[in-house]
Amino acid sequence: MSFTISHALHSIQYNQTLLKTSILTNSQMYSEHLFTIPDMQVTMKPTTATAAETQLLWMAESGFTQSWVAIMTKMEDTLLSHEELLLILMILVKERKKYASSTANSITWNQTHEEGSVWTYSEFTPERTSDKLFGPVIAMGHEWIDIESVNYFVWVKSGDQQIDLAAPPTAHGVSLMLQ
Repeated sequence: MSFTISHALHSIQYNQTLLKTSILTNSQMYSEHLFTIPDMQVTMKPTTATAAETQLLWMAESGFTQSWVAIMTKMEDTLLSHEELLLILMILVKERKKYASSTANSITWNQTHEEGSVWTYSEFTPERTSDKLFGPVIAMGHEWIDIESVNYFVWVKSGDQQIDLAAPPTAHGVSLMLQ
């Protein structure tokens, strides 16, 4: 996602010597009232002779194990310190069952704890066929994840009003919903 946004920002025609845009992933955000690490931030800072504060334009937050309430609280706290936010993207990934690591001393446990047991992506990923593109990810005899749905929520600032997370999102979609 950050690559796509970075590419889009750099394709816009503007004097890049006067304005610095940055895409930050898993970068600390803190202020007098907040310390958090959002999944992604898009920031803008004028590079003029007069010092200027960095403005937070967009924020993306995704949750696998976090609840709706926990993510909303994090975003509301961020809005308290960054009223200039123009867009918030929230991605909620719902798992069919809660993640559990492999059991101690199981075959999977022992394989992953062996000296030099780092597997490449192609070694680790289970084989997928056209009739089995989705479903649980089972590798090394362990079920690592089983996605039930992925929901996207977008809030966009309107005029001079701060984003209102209590209002319905500007856009909402489900990209994956499995039975």
